[in-house]
Amino acid sequence: MPAEQSQSPLLARHLVKKHLYRGEHYYLIIDSHTLFTPRWDVDCIRMWTQARSRSPKSILTMYPGSFKLFRRRRPKRGYENRPPGYVRFLKFVESTGLVHTAGFAMQRIPEQPVPSLFWVACYSFGLGSQIREVPFDPFCPYVFVGEEISMTARLWTHGSIFSIPHAWSCITCASRGILPFGSCSTVILASTGSGGSRSRPDTAAFALC
Repeated sequence: MPAEQSQSPLLARHLVKKHLYRGEHYYLIIDSHTLFTPRWDVDCIRMWTQARSRSPKSILTMYPGSFKLFRRRRPKRGYENRPPGYVRFLKFVESTGLVHTAGFAMQRIPEQPVPSLFWVACYSFGLGSQIREVPFDPFCPYVFVGEEISMTARLWTHGSIFSIPHAWSCITCASRGILPFGSCSTVILASTGSGGSRSRPDTAAFALC
């Protein structure tokens, strides 16, 4: 899709699910301006498996750490020793009627995923069945602020619970002002390997711009 025809991240995610999703076991949502850490796929599945002890409808979600655009091709050394960030309520905006959230660094590295009240679009990893049960809304053109709290409510009322990963599997460029025009969200679909092993999944990446 040409960038000038794009109407919202919600529509882009809806189109990815409609045209590209083929029933893969796992579904990962990230921003296009993201770098992955080594063995990110194995780490995502391992942490999700831990979070699943709370609920079979667990979703890992967080605001990833940031990097400067065009200056990095891989995470900084020692990234795995940094505490992850958690998502919390920031403020209620009366002019829009929306809740705003923000990411804050934890004081220490937890031993397992930490419960969260909110879902965020910068990173979301869970079962592919979640987008069949709670599909992305294609009828919200040009909505950016408001997507996350809307999906939080819709996923939660369908039984999903949210957890903050306790280790980094990706980092992202948070400086929106210098992103190339047309940058958009990317969806990665991951399925278990053809040999039945869950330790190294097959992956396929798709982007809408």
